Amino acid sequence: MLTSLTMSLLNLVIITAEADEHIYCRDAVNEENWTLTATPGAQLNVTDLQVETQQSVKEGDSVTLTCKSSCSLPQQTFIWYKNTQRLTTGTMKENQLQLESVSRDDAGNYQCAVSGYEHLISPPVYFNVIYAPRNVVVALNSSAEIVEGDSVTLSCSSDSNPPALIFRWFKENQSSAVGSGQSFSISSFNSSHSGRFYCEAQNQHVSQRSESVSVTVKGTQRAALQTVTGIVAGLIFIVIIIIIIIVFIRLVKFVWTLNLIFFSKFKISANFILFSREY
Repeated sequence: MLTSLTMSLLNLVIITAEADEHIYCRDAVNEENWTLTATPGAQLNVTDLQVETQQSVKEGDSVTLTCKSSCSLPQQTFIWYKNTQRLTTGTMKENQLQLESVSRDDAGNYQCAVSGYEHLISPPVYFNVIYAPRNVVVALNSSAEIVEGDSVTLSCSSDSNPPALIFRWFKENQSSAVGSGQSFSISSFNSSHSGRFYCEAQNQHVSQRSESVSVTVKGTQRAALQTVTGIVAGLIFIVIIIIIIIVFIRLVKFVWTLNLIFFSKFKISANFILFSREY
C-alpha cells in the first residue's frame, strides 16, 4: 500500500511503501506518474540518510552533525542516536545536532532518522575526539628496597587519543632528559643515581608530564654483602674441615695408643709364660 505523506516545494512527494519498508521520492507534477507506477524514483532507504560531520575534533571544540538525504525532504523532526541509544543531550535544530565543548565521552557512532520512520535509520558514522595525554603515571619495577648493584626499571603509562608515542625521562634539578622510550632502565644502580624521576608523554598534539617518583638506595651494597657472605661461608667450611682433620688425627693416635698398650701387655704375658716353662 502506498501512502502519500506531503508535497515539497519542489513538487516532490514522499511516499512510504509498507510492503518493502522504503521511503520513495518522486516528481509529483504528473499525479498518475507517481501514484500508479511500479518503478520507484529516487529511493530513500537506510543508505540515503547520511550523517555528515568532521571526522575528528579536539577536546573542548564545538561541532555540528548534519543529517542529510538524497531526497529534498519537507520539514521533518529528526532523531539522533549515539551507539544505538537515542540522544537527549545536545542542541537539536532541524536536521542538525550541535555539541558544545566536546569531551572524550562524546566520541562514538552517531546515526539519525526521521521521526515516525525510526526503522529507516542512517548508517553509523564514527565521531572521534582527540585529547592530550592525561593520567601520566610512573611505575617502579620493584616494590622492594633498592640496594646498590640492583637493576632498576621505570615505566611510563598515559591515556591519550591518539596514543602517546614519544616518552622522555627527566631527573629533577637536571635540565636535559636522561632517557627516552616508554621504559627507562639503570643496570647497576648506586647512590649517584638516587633522585626524583618523572616522564613526559607526548602524542601528535601536546605533551604532559607525570608526578615525580623518588628512587633511592636504601640497603647495603649487594655485591659487597654477597662477597662478605661468601668469605664467611668459606671460612666456616675451612674451620669445619680443620676440626674434622684434628678429630681424625686424635682418633688415629688414640687407636694407635690402644694398640701399643694391647701389644705391650700381650708381650709381657708371653714372656711370663715362657719364663714359667723354663723353671
